Amino acid sequence: MTGKTHVAIATASVVPFIPKNPLELLGIIPFVLLGALLPDIDADYSLIRSKRYLHSFIILGLVIVLTTKSKGPIIAILVMLFLIFTLKRTEHRTIMHSLLGLIIFTVCMIFISKKFTSYFALGYITHLLADSFTLNGIPLFYPKLQAIGIKKIKTGSKQEMTIKYVCLFIVILKIITAYK
Repeated sequence: MTGKTHVAIATASVVPFIPKNPLELLGIIPFVLLGALLPDIDADYSLIRSKRYLHSFIILGLVIVLTTKSKGPIIAILVMLFLIFTLKRTEHRTIMHSLLGLIIFTVCMIFISKKFTSYFALGYITHLLADSFTLNGIPLFYPKLQAIGIKKIKTGSKQEMTIKYVCLFIVILKIITAYK
């Protein structure tokens, strides 16, 4: 799936959790999006690797560091950055598309923000689930590389675009009804 589809699916998955306070939603969305896009850090063509979006996530990390009084989040962010820059050189759809990748980065996120860890994990899980529907599937139990999944949707196909637009429609409808 494309990065934009991952964003749409992850954002739609947050719809049941949209808070009454719109400002709290601004705290949730960056973590969901980071979880939704991070598994593709190892793909040269990915949305998260584009400089425009990568800078946004670096700024988010700096905001977290500057607003935190303990050293735990700072260490966790440094570990995540180390892992990201190390793993972005791995082959696409290996560790980052597995339960192992999900666990490693979710544990790091616990030290960064316990409050938003579940949203990060939700974004990551939606990414894995969505990619399990693509023709390639995912190596969920990495280092075992056997790809599993439904394997029905070609990346960039009309089916994928339909999923993306349905998810965006759900998000827009929920936001309109939630903040009347």
